[in-house]
Amino acid sequence: MKRFLSALLILSMILLIPLSAVAAQSLPAELQEWMTTTQQNYLYSDPTALKPIVPVSGWPVYWGGGWSYQYPPDWTVLGGDVYSFSACDSRRLACFDYCQIQQFNQPYTHDELGSMVFGRVAGNSSFEVVSTFQKNIFPNLMLTPPEGVMQVWFVSWQHPEAGRMFTLMEVTILAWTNFTGYGIPGMSGGMSASWTTYTAPEAEFTTMWANTFNPMRLSATYTIPGGGETDTDGDGYPDSKDNYPNDPNYH
Repeated sequence: MKRFLSALLILSMILLIPLSAVAAQSLPAELQEWMTTTQQNYLYSDPTALKPIVPVSGWPVYWGGGWSYQYPPDWTVLGGDVYSFSACDSRRLACFDYCQIQQFNQPYTHDELGSMVFGRVAGNSSFEVVSTFQKNIFPNLMLTPPEGVMQVWFVSWQHPEAGRMFTLMEVTILAWTNFTGYGIPGMSGGMSASWTTYTAPEAEFTTMWANTFNPMRLSATYTIPGGGETDTDGDGYPDSKDNYPNDPNYH
């Protein structure tokens, strides 16, 4: 996976820099309204609050290393391991891509990582960054930026066959070290990051968010090392949200 990501980063160094408001005005009105509401929800939500867990009846579960996501039964899992998970609908147009943590041997910026992650979604397709913003999602850990900072992008892009597409992308830098200028031979630094992307045809995105992506997001279970959560039975549900904290088969 690291070799694949490095290749994508080289191919996608066109940084994800936002364009003017003209790009946003070209989107469907419903999508523009969703973007405004979603950005406000990101910026003004409490990053220290535990996310509610809402299981989806009848949906299969993908289990990673200490985390899980549910996905629609008619979707196909394209890849995954203890750190990552990706799945798409039968058309390969509506897709979800998640990585819990990925390490790099260079101190990349958010924009550089964003370009790489977007390349996983759209390859070399032409795109417009409609909007982007940042938020410190681990304020209680007192990290030094860019550590702990999540950047979010709303990206409109052109699929070579299916037409206009839309992607919501989140990239969080978890750890970051830059040795440039310290004169250490062969060492420039390194970092680790996580990301999530949600992609669908532009005209379908808001419906897809309501019926698929948001239920997937709410179904996710996870425990964060050092995050103050206790998960006695190791089922991915913190004890505060688990009706059966000592039984991993029930929650």
